[in-house]
This record gives sequence, C-alpha cells and structure tokens, in this order.
Amino acid sequence: MFKLIRFIIAIVILALAAYMVFFVPVGSLTLWGHLSAIWSTEEARNMRDDIKSSVGHVSDEISERNAEKAPEKEKPVSSDRITDSDRRNLKKLIKSKSGGGDRADENRR
Repeated sequence: MFKLIRFIIAIVILALAAYMVFFVPVGSLTLWGHLSAIWSTEEARNMRDDIKSSVGHVSDEISERNAEKAPEKEKPVSSDRITDSDRRNLKKLIKSKSGGGDRADENRR
C-alpha cells in the first residue's frame, strides 16, 4: 500500500514539474521557451558541432583500434546435411519415445 501511495505522489510531482516547465511563464517565456531559445543560439550551434566532431573523431579511433585487435571471425561452414532418411528416422524415434505417435498425428492434422 505504501508503494502505491509513493508512486502516486511521484506521478503528481512529475506532472506538476512538467506543467511548470511547459506552461508557467518565467518572465516573457516559459522555462521550455528559454531553453529552446538558448539552444538555438549561434554559440550553442558551435558547441554542438564541436562536440559532434570530437566525438566522431574519438569513435573513429576506437573502431580502428578494435578492428586491429579483433581477429576476423570466419563464418562456420556446416557440413551437416539433413537428408530425407534422417528426417524419417527422427520421426520414427520421436514416435517411439512419445508412445506410438497416433495421437500426435491426429492432433497435427
């Protein structure tokens, strides 16, 4: 019961915070309006571009290092071929282990 009350209180607080961010004006804009205005400035664009270029450079270096360290994995080649006689033998084995298999055949149809 206590967890349910705590959950409801958390939802109410979250809803109030969201309402304040999007609908309560702080000066001429809401908090969301201020954040979006700041985010769209030239300085913020420059910061985003710098971060993207540095992160891209670092991620390229990491992938190059991993490519050098990791041996190439070969796909396993399966030489096992299942023939029709293998399938028939498997069905016989399943029928013998499941008690004849008459009921299983009827249910499958």
